Amino acid sequence: MSEGEPSSRSRGRRRPNALVAGLALALLAGVGVAAAGESWAWGRGLVLARGAGWGALGALALALGATPIGRLGRALGRRWRVAPARRALGLAAAALATLHAGAALWGPLAGAWDALFGWPYLRAGALALAVLLALALTSFPRAVKALRVRHWKALHRLAYPAAGLAFVHVLLGPFAPRRWALGLLGALLVTQLLRALPERPRGETAPSA
Repeated sequence: MSEGEPSSRSRGRRRPNALVAGLALALLAGVGVAAAGESWAWGRGLVLARGAGWGALGALALALGATPIGRLGRALGRRWRVAPARRALGLAAAALATLHAGAALWGPLAGAWDALFGWPYLRAGALALAVLLALALTSFPRAVKALRVRHWKALHRLAYPAAGLAFVHVLLGPFAPRRWALGLLGALLVTQLLRALPERPRGETAPSA
């Protein structure tokens, strides 16, 4: 490989990053248009908080479902590269969750920081955000090296407790549509069952049609 030529690994990361970033920007554009139709700042903040929050929860659920889907591919004799997509979705979840928290503090909560410690659903959301930000930071090799994090893979298993806290945040929230949250939670749990699928031995491919 010549000097300056991007490696196959870097190219493999750029595609999912670009796709996920494009989808996140499209979501935010739609949410922004909806928020612009609100007359009051409180209403605009609420629309932004809801849109970014659901985007964050969806991205996190997709990130956690990537590994089981990769397992399904291996069971079928395919090698689906899910790691780049999982990383991109995790970063998107952290970014959208941060925007969700900022919009909520600007709009519905009106800067009431003390509410974060007084209401259980806000505590759960704040803890989920803290975990997601820590995982996002340790998704970059330079940060891992600088922070001297040795067991970053074990650290990233905290994505599951973060998802649990995020669902608690939604289900206990006063305005959230619980049916949608339970449906997404059910879909996530079903995908985790794919982990039980047996893998094909390396070198064995699925029979052609």
